[in-house]
Parts: sequence; structure tokens; C-alpha cells
Amino acid sequence: MRKPWRGTLMDNIFDKKYYFCANKRLRYNVRLRSANEQESVVACRFIFKDVLLTKIMKRLTLFTIKIILFVLLFSACNRENKQQNIILNAVRDVDGNHYDAVRIGDQVWMKTNLRTKHFRDRSPISVGEASSDKPFVYEPTTTEVPGYDNKNYGLYYNWSAVNDERGLCPKGWHVPSNGEWTELEDYLGSRVEYCYNGRPYAMAYSIASTNGWNIDSTFVYWEGGSPGYSPAENDATGFSAIPAGLWDHVYEGAGKYAFFWSSTPYDSHMAWYCRLSDWSDGIRRYMDKKDYGFSVRCLRDK
Repeated sequence: MRKPWRGTLMDNIFDKKYYFCANKRLRYNVRLRSANEQESVVACRFIFKDVLLTKIMKRLTLFTIKIILFVLLFSACNRENKQQNIILNAVRDVDGNHYDAVRIGDQVWMKTNLRTKHFRDRSPISVGEASSDKPFVYEPTTTEVPGYDNKNYGLYYNWSAVNDERGLCPKGWHVPSNGEWTELEDYLGSRVEYCYNGRPYAMAYSIASTNGWNIDSTFVYWEGGSPGYSPAENDATGFSAIPAGLWDHVYEGAGKYAFFWSSTPYDSHMAWYCRLSDWSDGIRRYMDKKDYGFSVRCLRDK
């Protein structure tokens, strides 16, 4: 009988002592021995790479495959749910512009910014060239906002147009109040799929569009969840908030900010609005001067 190969003792593997053994007929054999045992191991040979590493790699491979399948399934479900929540040709304004809509929680929102130049009663909205307390709509040129297209960016309205009794949104729709913007924010914060890494305040990216946002490689963005961090990951809801910027005597902020009016006044000079910015992971609500030109998203009446 040939002298057996002595196994190699591996310490601290699962807090036990193992000899790893093999012979020509048996591919591998693992025998548990006490730490003080002096006996040789019968027909054993150290093949740690072939035995332990192979088993670990097999388990890791199966685990990795399961993770990949889960991620793919989760992504597919998200895409399916997103598509199911989109309502094509949901509404038409008095100018004949058609808008898709998206359902988010109990609310139904226009999927793109309003671009009508008339009130609901078909009376025209004056085109603004300066700040005013009267209702105005603002439409930039491609020189003022490079790449501007009103179908994608919409038009800009001052708060007097938002608050006009003739109605800015189509029949059955309205400009959301500050409370209704808060309702949207609360809903997103309650759903883990809309919060970056599960952080309940980091949901700006879930309503931001996948295009149009500036990416400044010299600027240190937050950990994630901001629209400019990784735009390809944006818009899980289908809301598609595009960074149209604002009008404040000049057009500015395109690619960096999205401003949306609410119908809620703050005082005689200011009103509440909602804002997304390329660097912030949260949906912010502030108040500002009523003569600014902001985007408008209409919300369907309940």
C-alpha cells in the first residue's frame, strides 16, 4: 500500500478545523479532524483550490444569477407599471394641442408642460415682453434658449395667468395647489421604488426627464437621486419633468432647473411653486415673485 498523502490543515474555516483530501479514484474527500489530532489522513491530498474554491464559486455564481434575474424582473415590472400608468391623448387644450397624462398614486398629471396661448374661454393670453401683474405667456426663441421646442419645453406663464378666472388649464383640469404638489411628494416618498437607495426624500430623479439635464463633471453631485447625477436612471414615474428653466426678464436656467407654478398664493407679491434642480435629490417647494414666468403642469380634477 502506497504511503498516503498528508492533508493540509486549514484554520478558522467556519470556526472549525478541516483536512482537504483526495486520491486518484475519489475526486475529493473532506474530513473533519480535531485541532490536536496527530493522525495522518488516509488517502488524502490538499486540493483547496479544486474543492473549497470551486464550491464557493458555484454558490456565488448561482447567487449572482439570482440577483441579476431579480434586478431584470424588477426593472421589467417597473417599465410595465410605468407604461400602464400612461394615458395617451388624455386631453386637448383650446389651441388643439394634445397631451398624454400619467397616473401617480391617486393623481393624474399632464405628462408634458402646458403650451396653450389661450384661456379656456378661447380669449388670448398676451405675449409677455416685460414683468407685469397682468396675465402673460412667454415663448423664447432658439437663440434665447438653445434647442427650444415648445412641444417639449412648453410655454412660460406668470402667476396672474395661472390665477385668472377664465381658466388656464383645459376643462376638467386645473393648476395644482401647493397642497397637491405636497401630496405628490408624500406619495413618492412612501414608495421605495421612487426613492434613491431607499432614502424617502431622494425622489427628484423619479419625476425628472431622462434628457435635457446638464451634467457638469467638475461639480460634485450628491450621492444619487438628483436629476443630473445619472439622467438615464430618471423618470421611473413617467412624469418627465424637463429642465425648461424660467423667465425673469431674460430666459435662464434651461438644463439646470424645472419650475412649476402652484395655484396657492403666499402673499400679495409671491406665490408657491415646485422646483427640481440638476444637483438636488429632493423636490423643493418655495415661494417667489408672481411676475416670473414658470412652467405649468395641469392636474386632472377628481
